[in-house]
Amino acid sequence: MLLFALWLFIKLPLTLLGGWYGFKRQPYSEPVRTNAIPRPIPPQPGYMKPLPSILLAGALPFAVIFIELFLVLKSIWQDSFYYEYGFAIIVGLILSLTVCETTVIMVWLSLNSGHHRWWWRAFAYGASSSVYIFAYSVFFYFTRLRAGMPDVAGFVPTLTFFVHSLLISAAYALCTGSMGFFAAYFFVRRIYRMVKLS
Repeated sequence: MLLFALWLFIKLPLTLLGGWYGFKRQPYSEPVRTNAIPRPIPPQPGYMKPLPSILLAGALPFAVIFIELFLVLKSIWQDSFYYEYGFAIIVGLILSLTVCETTVIMVWLSLNSGHHRWWWRAFAYGASSSVYIFAYSVFFYFTRLRAGMPDVAGFVPTLTFFVHSLLISAAYALCTGSMGFFAAYFFVRRIYRMVKLS
């Protein structure tokens, strides 16, 4: 009954209010016209090719959360107590800022080199540190967890660890990729709004 009441008195009215507000707003428009014929993308420098640029963009956000990731993995898998929630919030805010800034810089470099298809790359720039997080989880398993707790060497504990690590990395990639995309989108809208068309 409690779930039904929450749905009836909170979710349903908020959904109807959001729909009403959405239909009242003006349609979303881009600040400049786009050309119907896409121009060719010039050859990119080596650091702006997809794989090197995406891996480069993920290194800095991973460096921000490296120590905190170690503490979280240790508290989850080695039964340690985690009590630094205030520090975790600060690290999360710094991570958000770092992801947004790194993505904006990489999109700016991409636009400067003539690559105008930045949409999915912006998402990948933001999400790329999840590759490092999963790699660090593998490293943590073989160096700290398996060495310190031999009973986790079985098939089921190993599978559980890697599936959970993969799911956490995927959720992290979706969150940071979305943050990076929206930061880059608002940045691109801002710079193209200032372009004067003759």
